[in-house]
Amino acid sequence: MMSKFDDLEAGGGIKYEVFARAKGPNQWFPVGPMVVKEEWMIGKELWNAEEPLKRAALQMYPKLAAAPAFGKLEYGFRRADKEKISEEEIRQGQGKVNPFDDVEVLKERSEYDGVAPEKTLLEKFNAWMNPYTNK
Repeated sequence: MMSKFDDLEAGGGIKYEVFARAKGPNQWFPVGPMVVKEEWMIGKELWNAEEPLKRAALQMYPKLAAAPAFGKLEYGFRRADKEKISEEEIRQGQGKVNPFDDVEVLKERSEYDGVAPEKTLLEKFNAWMNPYTNK
């Protein structure tokens, strides 16, 4: 049985890795994946899932609830399909290579409010020609 997550990914959705950390320049901890229909949706969807995301992060990493973080978390994300740095490259970097350099910090909720990017003329035409698509 396929989940909504699998359906969205199979339908061309974009998969992201989601991370949490104590606020500030601290270590990122993986929390899980998230799939969105279009790239611009990731920030808004992460804010919509803030409570379950926080519960999951604190359950997986209980030290985030203790001092000095006291549960004050920030979240980050990166595309799951991007090429990652290998463990060998990390070892060769001898502590100077950060495997989380490509994690984007989730901005304030208000920065994701608003509407989707304006559709191109071609996208508008295609929608007009086939009103039964769900895009």
